[in-house]
Amino acid sequence: MAEPGELEDPKARAVNEKHGDDHGVNLSKPRALAKRLTLVLQIRIRWSRVPAGR
Repeated sequence: MAEPGELEDPKARAVNEKHGDDHGVNLSKPRALAKRLTLVLQIRIRWSRVPAGR
């Protein structure tokens, strides 16, 4: 997983500054990561509820 500073992108910063934002992160990347982590968590929760021997 990337550190927050590693997500900095000069192109994203230029686009975000035009929109009045003060960050250089393409927010679709952290959103995609959050989606994957949520999916992994949901799978682990479901498997933890499966009775032993199945």
